[in-house]
Amino acid sequence: MSFLFTCPHCGARTQIPESFVGETGPCHGCGKTVRIDPPATAGASGNAEPATRGSVGVMIALTLGLLCALVVAVGVTLVVALPKMQASSSARKLTISKANLKLIVAGMHAYHDDYGRFPPPFSRDADGKKMHSWRVRLLPYLGADAQAYHNQFKMDEPWDSEHNLNVASSMPDVYRSPSDPAARSSNVPNYYVLIGEQTLFPDNASGAGMADNLDPLNHTILVVESVAHSNIWTEPVDYEISRMAFELNTFSGDDMSGPIPGGVLVGLADGSTYLIEDDTPVEMVEGMTTRSGNDQIPPDL
Repeated sequence: MSFLFTCPHCGARTQIPESFVGETGPCHGCGKTVRIDPPATAGASGNAEPATRGSVGVMIALTLGLLCALVVAVGVTLVVALPKMQASSSARKLTISKANLKLIVAGMHAYHDDYGRFPPPFSRDADGKKMHSWRVRLLPYLGADAQAYHNQFKMDEPWDSEHNLNVASSMPDVYRSPSDPAARSSNVPNYYVLIGEQTLFPDNASGAGMADNLDPLNHTILVVESVAHSNIWTEPVDYEISRMAFELNTFSGDDMSGPIPGGVLVGLADGSTYLIEDDTPVEMVEGMTTRSGNDQIPPDL
């Protein structure tokens, strides 16, 4: 139940639920403090009248008005805050992507320290059949969790053996981009290398080393963040230079395409990261893929 309360100071009338009897607070009209007395005993501090159909209608109208105002206020807050929230989320995802790339590049350098060369893009058996991606071979250099994956693989069996496919049904987080929504519950990787005679990952058993890199290390791509492929992470699939047009974000499968709008994030051979913008000339993109040649590269590298 409710009753009509009249402010003793300004005469403003407000429909008040009986549950507020005995409470004090500011009048919505003049702001002065009033006490809500029971309807039957209203005195100097305020007058109460029985609620009429008209006053109930006023109360409902006022309530709906307040709710509308609240919805508008919340909507305005969200409209103002949403771009900031989205920008903050994008910045956080970019930070994680860069951390993933840095960890993978650091792992490759650790592998290089042990073997004098970067890992080959894939291993082969005695008959020349592709066995495992570099992503499997690099696991011991990416921390304890990744090492645990490596311990489960049968390296004398190919990537698609029944046992190895079972192990590969889940994927280490380091191979998962936070900017790719599909990667959250997927075993498709977001990180690839470039395979080609003049890249750091030639198609041979030994791979290439930093001694083979005649261009500055910070001009040479080592790892690419991508969403253009659909292979599972243990499958020996990467970018084939011979099939690339060096255009970015075409999502054709043959060219570098990433989950970050406006460009493709790469890990460079010196351990740094770089966002190659979409409008970068193809000759500069191609120049960053080779390890020698003194090619054209973006001026801010």
